[in-house]
Amino acid sequence: MNWTLISIAAIVVGIILSYLASRTTPPLHNADDVPGLGVLGFGLILVGAWGTLAVFANASDLFFVIAMVAAVLAGIARLLGYKAKGSVRALPIWAAFAFSNALVFASIGVAKTFLIEPMQVPSSSMRPSLVVGDLILLNKFAYGVRVPFVGKTMIKTGEPQRGDVAVFRYPVDPTESFVKRIVGLPGDTISYRDKILSVNGVPLKRIALGKVTYVDDAGEERTEDTFEETQGRHVHRIFNDASAPPVLPSQVLDFDHASNCQYDERGFECRVPPGSYFAMGDNRDNSNDSRYWGFVPDRNLMGKATFIGMNVHETDRIGKAIR
Repeated sequence: MNWTLISIAAIVVGIILSYLASRTTPPLHNADDVPGLGVLGFGLILVGAWGTLAVFANASDLFFVIAMVAAVLAGIARLLGYKAKGSVRALPIWAAFAFSNALVFASIGVAKTFLIEPMQVPSSSMRPSLVVGDLILLNKFAYGVRVPFVGKTMIKTGEPQRGDVAVFRYPVDPTESFVKRIVGLPGDTISYRDKILSVNGVPLKRIALGKVTYVDDAGEERTEDTFEETQGRHVHRIFNDASAPPVLPSQVLDFDHASNCQYDERGFECRVPPGSYFAMGDNRDNSNDSRYWGFVPDRNLMGKATFIGMNVHETDRIGKAIR
């Protein structure tokens, strides 16, 4: 499904509906009187613009900008002499829409950008902790209040800890959002050899739990060895495929600070540079992560995954804390 074309179609339909609303509505002098057709039209324009521009920037950042459009339009309308209530001059439909929705849109945009944000898990890379269909909630406040797009920290509220499940802008393509587990902090030496993850020379504690069978993203049945792994205060489960190598050197990209990593037939070792993190999926042999594309810059962090808010296919997962 081509979401860009759908977004463009939404803009076109929105413009048509807004035009029809402006032609069929009596003169407006109160913003509360804006017709439903006009609200729908402008809403489609904003949603379509968000979806179209998401090709060029991260959708999470764009949401803040789009949400603030109504507030900006309301400010312009005020400068032009229009009033939300009892306006002497008839309100253009765009001004009426802006006045009646500015506060709601701005509140949603600020909350989603700086406080909490939902995200749909797109792949099996974090199984068994997260599965396709999980709607997870991010604590956007966990790692600091950040400027949209650039990721610069305005207010420092915390830092990632080893074992945190974090969401970040994919370093190779920042328009995409990835969810992985932070296994290495700045200055750490991470090694993954013979399927054993070590931090600063100390192997993580893990307990074998047997085998698990599941259906992956491609619809194929996979059987994995399951372990309980402990990192810091996080105790979680991971998958390993005994028949798969710990890393596929042919798939390793050329990334910043690549000289900090050494690869061999048993796995790899990487020293995390300052201001960056090392992230891996819990589904260790079915995850596109830092071993292949490098380190996660601090500016790319978006938030900490806290709990599963919804899964329509596995309702018993709803409300589970993410460990």
